[in-house]
Amino acid sequence: MDPSSSLTQFFLSDVKSTIQTCAACRQILWALWGTKGFESIKVHDDIRSIKCPGHSALVHSLQKNPTRFRNVYGHKLSEFNKLTLIKWDGPETVFVFRLPEDTEFLPYARTSVALAHKVNVPGHGGQGRILDPKWIDLGILSRWRSRCMQLHGEKCDNPMGIDPVDPTWLIDMKLQCLVPGQGRADFVALSYRWGDAGGLRATSESLSELQTPGIFLDPEISQQIPWTILHAMRIVKTLGLRYFWVDALCIPQDDETIKRHEIGRMAAIYSSAVVTIIAGDGDASTGLLGLPGISEPRNLKQRIYPFLANEQVIETENSRYHTHIPDSYVQRGWTFQEYHMSKRRIIFSGQKVNWECGCAIWREDQIPYISQDAELILGKTHLLARTMREFPGTEGYVGLVNEYSRCSFTYEEDVLPAISGTFSLMTRTFPKGFLCGIPEIFFDLFMIWLPGFNGMKRRISGLSRMTQADISLPAQSASKSRTVCLPSWSWIGWKGHCSIHGNTESYMRKYCARNEYTSIVEWYTSDETTGPWRKVDSEWYSYIQDARDYTKPLPHGWSRLPWDPEKGNTCLTDLPGDLGYYFTHPSCPGVKFIYPLPTSEEGASQQPNLIKTSPFLSCQSNSLKLTLVRLAAKNHWYDGHGNIPYPGFSYYGFKDVGGKVIGILYPNDYDDVRKLFSGTDIDVAEGNPILYERKLNQNSQETTESTSIPGLKVAGSKCIELVAILQAAQWTYPMLEIPVYVALWVEWEDGIFYRKGIGAIAKDFWEAQKVTPISLILG
Repeated sequence: MDPSSSLTQFFLSDVKSTIQTCAACRQILWALWGTKGFESIKVHDDIRSIKCPGHSALVHSLQKNPTRFRNVYGHKLSEFNKLTLIKWDGPETVFVFRLPEDTEFLPYARTSVALAHKVNVPGHGGQGRILDPKWIDLGILSRWRSRCMQLHGEKCDNPMGIDPVDPTWLIDMKLQCLVPGQGRADFVALSYRWGDAGGLRATSESLSELQTPGIFLDPEISQQIPWTILHAMRIVKTLGLRYFWVDALCIPQDDETIKRHEIGRMAAIYSSAVVTIIAGDGDASTGLLGLPGISEPRNLKQRIYPFLANEQVIETENSRYHTHIPDSYVQRGWTFQEYHMSKRRIIFSGQKVNWECGCAIWREDQIPYISQDAELILGKTHLLARTMREFPGTEGYVGLVNEYSRCSFTYEEDVLPAISGTFSLMTRTFPKGFLCGIPEIFFDLFMIWLPGFNGMKRRISGLSRMTQADISLPAQSASKSRTVCLPSWSWIGWKGHCSIHGNTESYMRKYCARNEYTSIVEWYTSDETTGPWRKVDSEWYSYIQDARDYTKPLPHGWSRLPWDPEKGNTCLTDLPGDLGYYFTHPSCPGVKFIYPLPTSEEGASQQPNLIKTSPFLSCQSNSLKLTLVRLAAKNHWYDGHGNIPYPGFSYYGFKDVGGKVIGILYPNDYDDVRKLFSGTDIDVAEGNPILYERKLNQNSQETTESTSIPGLKVAGSKCIELVAILQAAQWTYPMLEIPVYVALWVEWEDGIFYRKGIGAIAKDFWEAQKVTPISLILG
């Protein structure tokens, strides 16, 4: 795999002999040169045998200092000696080190690098930049903005199809004061963590003073402005813009009515900003370091490695993914919405600056290139944009929830207000709105959210902890003016990674429609346990039934087409009434639906009144008490990243009296089940991997007669109460290839039931038992 002649002509002098004699040098140079992509190149089976001075130092340095290390079995880093290069269409090349015997993707140690560009060498293929360790080139910010405007146009102007809004107040950087936002031109917004910083905040009393021209140049005023806000204000002029928005100065912090109104519009404000400055490092008092003439110098420690005789390689981030931002920003709930709703972002993180928009990622230490422009669509941003614009597809919603559920709040009851602006915008495609964060149109399905591998913890209201010092809370808090809405049945009542097992894309799209669900209860909701009760508008199942009635006309714009088995029908199951048709809509070209859905009309507006917070649910169903056991250990199971799951974690489930596994349980908080088994002979040993029955087949064992309380009696085990809420043709997490009832694990307290987890029980087993009718009220 020799580099082309146009590449080698630059190395005919000092590196000619190395290039000619070392195949590995040629492979590495070819990979680092330019933006040409490939899948992978195997370079060395054992880097310990390298003797070539051209690449030895580079390879060994990268192996000892990887930026990402996925280790499954506890191997030492020095054991990862097999080198492979991976490159996509982009400036960086990924050096991947694996175990000698490993041929799979995991485990690995890896680092992304780029060849440093030489300006004085015409046609040099390097795509990396060696940066000034103290100062950022401010000109790069305006060049990025201009480049995006010219190349991407409408793709980045309004990727989510949201009607722009005018903030109530803006800072006019020409007049240096607050001005009404109505009818103003493009503005820059700031997303940051408030932290413990004090400083200047707008109040009802100070609004008049802050409208005085030149007020922000007054030393008595400017000295009160936190550094991050002050530095961001001064960047606005660099971008060639005039107006600036930041919550602390543009929202009166003591007016609860105005604050609630502005918080409800927060997502629309950030989506309307022409660009958002993301302050990923530190908080409001930290500032944006490295801005010449504006802030203190940064202390950037860029990793640079030698290659060949006179080339250099820099460590960089992978341009295919989002910019790495410290957890202190990413895991804060209020900044989550601000980041995801911004259409363009200038991100200060790791003492470097980067650009993100709907079509590209540009990094300070990389040279932008044409092949990426207008082609790279950031996955999460694109999915969310599609959810906003087209139909109530749920990949964007599910991705949002999976990340947001891990966020932290000073006051946990802010979890819903901090995302309500986004949900309000999503009501254009989710016509029934959201009930405590769950879309009503798919309510039954999204009630079966699952905790992540590490479980979740209950969010507890912080209202009782509030003191007089909280009177001047910034806009990044709504807790003083809100009733608490943290129900146990919704993911918003819990903190930690969760996944939504009822992801509707799984059976909206024909190619993966494998486990059909059936509604078996009607849900009602209320603000009080005594009512009045409103029926939840969960209509997804009626869409399936209508699609199978071929005498009914299709909704506007939808088409029914015959499925061609020769083009792939292997995932299709024998669904009742399914005659081999699928449905299409012009707004979603290439997507095959198993049933039509409501689509967003052009220009449809958001409906904030559809963000509902009634915390109580009610339904009529059947309950069953089963004995919970830890399932037998047969197979190791690894998470999606190839890691052995967390120590002390185990799968729990249910067995009949003959020992056959008939169900599985997913506790919200794994400490709840560990407490049940505390002190018994089946305690989970510290450090054990997750073990479970990989496949539970209904024919694996003969069904045995049940007892009055079904389940295999194990010393120290406990009976728990389960309430059926849904039927599923099969359960695939892990694989129960049999029909099941999906049931909530509930516990009763003071007349109200609370969700503790969720399980899947074999349908035949459930129906063979003497179930108890129950009027369930969930809180």
